[in-house]
Amino acid sequence: MRTLTGLNQETRNLYRDESVFEDADLQMAGYAAALRVLTRYAIIDGRDMTVEAIPPRVKGETTFVDDLIAFAVDTANQCLVPKGLPEKHWKEFNNAERFYLKLIDLEAKGLKTLDNYQNFAKAFKVRDFRAFMGGQKANHARLRALWSLEDLKCPKAASSIQSVLRARAL
Repeated sequence: MRTLTGLNQETRNLYRDESVFEDADLQMAGYAAALRVLTRYAIIDGRDMTVEAIPPRVKGETTFVDDLIAFAVDTANQCLVPKGLPEKHWKEFNNAERFYLKLIDLEAKGLKTLDNYQNFAKAFKVRDFRAFMGGQKANHARLRALWSLEDLKCPKAASSIQSVLRARAL
């Protein structure tokens, strides 16, 4: 993550105004970093990775490998603070609030592909991201306005965004 964000800063300062890597690229780097660690080492935290990787997955069960991947993705997500938002505030938000703010940031940059919403929902562990959606066309997706999440149609989304973000928006 540091390497990619560093490259973004270098190229932004030298050659161009926009980033080389989009936020989705940086988020995917978390998965890549986890897989790199998992394939590079035979023993991690005293566990034989060959033994950990072989058993078939059981629905609803979280494995050591799952935990390592989740840790890497969470670490990557900490680096995805929208521009202009103090990092200390970012850390106060829950996953649904981070999802909403991150996607507002992407929408402002003109990035409105539905796969961004799906990928970031997964990354921020937002189970029902569709409750947040105002439009779901493939390349014209958009979030609902924050105030409209309190509609009876969106009780899940409204209850997910309940802390500091709602207080500041209202």
